Amino acid sequence: MLDEARLTGGDHVKLYVNSIPNLARPTFKDATASPDLFKRTSTGKSFGPSWSTHWFRIHLKFPKEILGKNHLEFQWDARNEGLVWSEDGV
Repeated sequence: MLDEARLTGGDHVKLYVNSIPNLARPTFKDATASPDLFKRTSTGKSFGPSWSTHWFRIHLKFPKEILGKNHLEFQWDARNEGLVWSEDGV
């Protein structure tokens, strides 16, 4: 079964954004230099213009009852191009 549980928002998904000013393109190191650069945001918000840069931090908290599932998936539809980085920049 592919849809045994579905979680959204609240304590389960917390989103933070660092919206880069002046259409700059910072490095990973500069964009993530401090947690203070990121402000809390939520689904449904709009970020633009389309050529601007926004770095997101996503904090996920899974309840014990779904941790043993064979398939956990995070769905993100930003309707744009994007890169996914690990916490250490890989």
